[in-house]
Amino acid sequence: MVSGSGTSVFATSSTTQTKMVQACLHYIWNRAAETGSIDGGFGPMTKGQTKWVLATKLGKTGDITTSNQNWHSFLAASMLNGLGVRTY
Repeated sequence: MVSGSGTSVFATSSTTQTKMVQACLHYIWNRAAETGSIDGGFGPMTKGQTKWVLATKLGKTGDITTSNQNWHSFLAASMLNGLGVRTY
């Protein structure tokens, strides 16, 4: 489910979700997304940067498309880091 009730699932076809991921990468994790912009396209650079965050900051393998657990871990860590509640 991309939106609505229940647990969210990341969809590479969702430009809204992808822009949010790219904004997190840029503003929270200081990582560049596709061509350095927030364009809503889930390409190899965005995918690779999510993999970097998960591996380097959270000790996980894969990227946000690998599993729902990775997607939720990325969301939670981005929120906590962005709010300054926890630094990674």
